[in-house]
Amino acid sequence: MTCATTSFVIGSAAVAGNTYAWSPSLGLSNAGIAQPTATAPGTYTVTVTNTANGCTASDAVIISQNITPPVANAGTDKTLTCATTSFIIGSAAVAGNTYAWSPSLGLSNAGIAQPTATSPLTYTVTVTNTANGCTASDAVIISQNITPPTANAGTDKTLTCATTSFIIGSAAVAGNTYAWSPSLGLSNAGIAQPTATSPRTYTVTVTNTANGCIASDAVTISQNITPPTANAGADKILTCATTSFVIGSAAVAGNTYAWSPSLGLSNAGIAQPTVTAPGTYTVTVTNTANGCTANDAVIISQNITPPTANAGADKTLTCAITSFVIGSPTIAGNTYAWSPSLGLSNAGIAQPTTTAPGTYTVLLPIQLMVVLLMMRLLSLKILHHQLQMLVLIKH
Repeated sequence: MTCATTSFVIGSAAVAGNTYAWSPSLGLSNAGIAQPTATAPGTYTVTVTNTANGCTASDAVIISQNITPPVANAGTDKTLTCATTSFIIGSAAVAGNTYAWSPSLGLSNAGIAQPTATSPLTYTVTVTNTANGCTASDAVIISQNITPPTANAGTDKTLTCATTSFIIGSAAVAGNTYAWSPSLGLSNAGIAQPTATSPRTYTVTVTNTANGCIASDAVTISQNITPPTANAGADKILTCATTSFVIGSAAVAGNTYAWSPSLGLSNAGIAQPTVTAPGTYTVTVTNTANGCTANDAVIISQNITPPTANAGADKTLTCAITSFVIGSPTIAGNTYAWSPSLGLSNAGIAQPTTTAPGTYTVLLPIQLMVVLLMMRLLSLKILHHQLQMLVLIKH
């Protein structure tokens, strides 16, 4: 008997006039017939009696049993990951056994001992011993871990002349590895938060070492290092007539201005200060949006060399000599003014003719300016004195 064949009809066809008795009767469908059905292993003896003469005869049959099940081994439980996307499950095939896996979904072949599993499921193998039809089953659990890590390259940023680097990325997570691309311009392309010093789009690839899953994210580092325009203006020359200049150029919104040296300037912190002293003045313009600077210089020279004034030698008018030409020859580029003008042929030339006695003074531009300035100061002093007198009289 086997797992496939669980009973047998024993004995032989009945003969008329004979009776039949089987022993033992346990495990037989009927111990008093010629061909009972046996369902249990054992040695069964039949005694046949000829009813006509009372003679008997006996015979025995052995019913053995083979119900040993095969060994079913679905293998150990496993976990699919991003790195390991399949497993061979089961155990080595045994000759004489057949194999059937359920469910078949996700298996390379559900009818072999060791199929390849690619899906997370519980798989049961049923092993059948073809010799006795006995079966055995076992199950294996295939789970899955494909949770990706979190990749965060950080927010986009702009490099400037003031800010020349940024830390990008986000804090490292234990069990993850980090790879940045491109590596150019990064302090270390293999850490979570490198320092970026070049404008580029950087991509970080994060790998979870436990399951091999990856995730990526990108950050764009742009750059604004456009310098402002610095224009200190054209070189100029201070003279006795022009004692100051406005230098520089019109202010631009968002820029700051710093002049050096500050001595001789009305304000060293504006775009267009007034300069009153000779020198080389450098303006540094800073763009407050990006911290970039630019420089330019202007040369302020000075020409205050006075001309030569020569009224000539003192002379004496007589009854015989009633006039003299005074002064000295004209020099190109000079103008002349004599004072007083009374008694002179022309008070505005280098060598007028004088016909009256007196002290005549020739003034060149620098001297004229000084005289005018002194006269103005004198008039202011007289006015001040008059005001004081008015106050005294009033009191």
